[in-house]
Amino acid sequence: MPTTTDTIRAKIDAFLEDIQALTRAAALEAVQGALSGGARAPRGRRVARRRIGGAVRRAAPVVGRVAKRGKRTTEDVAATGAQILAFVKAHPGCSSEQIKAGLGMAKKDIALPILRLRAEKRLKITGQKRGTKYFAGGAGPRAAAKPARKARRKMSPEHKKALLERLAKARAAKS
Repeated sequence: MPTTTDTIRAKIDAFLEDIQALTRAAALEAVQGALSGGARAPRGRRVARRRIGGAVRRAAPVVGRVAKRGKRTTEDVAATGAQILAFVKAHPGCSSEQIKAGLGMAKKDIALPILRLRAEKRLKITGQKRGTKYFAGGAGPRAAAKPARKARRKMSPEHKKALLERLAKARAAKS
């Protein structure tokens, strides 16, 4: 009559054989998929990998947020840029967080249109990093507050002669 230990050992051995068979089947599917150009992970799920103690291990799959397929067209970026420009004209000196909240868009959706508007010089900025403020066209405070450059007065010949004499005396005193 088999003992409890023998029964447990037999069930564990059967379980291990099943796991080995499933692992072989999964490896075979992965190789076939790679050779035929198939997808690596099911759509809608991404598996993150972490490096722990020198070995790469799989982390829990990321479920929920699925990246949009494809890039935005130039027209989509231009339309978003027009919305951003209209918002900035209505709210000069606003930050990217205010633009994002005002238009109800994500930060990543406004980044490229802002770069393009800046390259086209339709959007001006002041400040750096989180202190960056946006202005439409040349409406920034620097453009408005920049004073005109004063013209230099010509030096009178007498004044020039006196300066040159003082300079020559200073040089003579040095040596």
